[in-house]
Amino acid sequence: MGSLTAEEVEKVKAIVEKRGKDWLIAAMIHGSIGYHSVGSAENMIEAVLKGRYWGCERTSACFDGDPIREIMRDVADYEFLEQYAPETAKGVLAYVEKTRNLDHIAQQTLGLMYPTLGL
Repeated sequence: MGSLTAEEVEKVKAIVEKRGKDWLIAAMIHGSIGYHSVGSAENMIEAVLKGRYWGCERTSACFDGDPIREIMRDVADYEFLEQYAPETAKGVLAYVEKTRNLDHIAQQTLGLMYPTLGL
């Protein structure tokens, strides 16, 4: 793990400022189809905003270890979802709000079930 460039941090910071952290968490959860929980997505966002290189097995397996590429892909996919299936996008955001305060194990369990939750 290393550090990110200022430009990379600014990309993510701009998304959080424009859309909000919960929106970005929703994008990451939807994009990850079960890899991320609210807590793990939030941890990744916080690390990136502090300029720290942080990723998970999804980052390594699907994005060649690049957390910024992962986040930007999730953002693009979620924007597409908002445009073509807005009710589904709202459901994912509601899921983030409802599960935010659950403990780590409950969040992980729901994260693994995410692809079949019917949001």
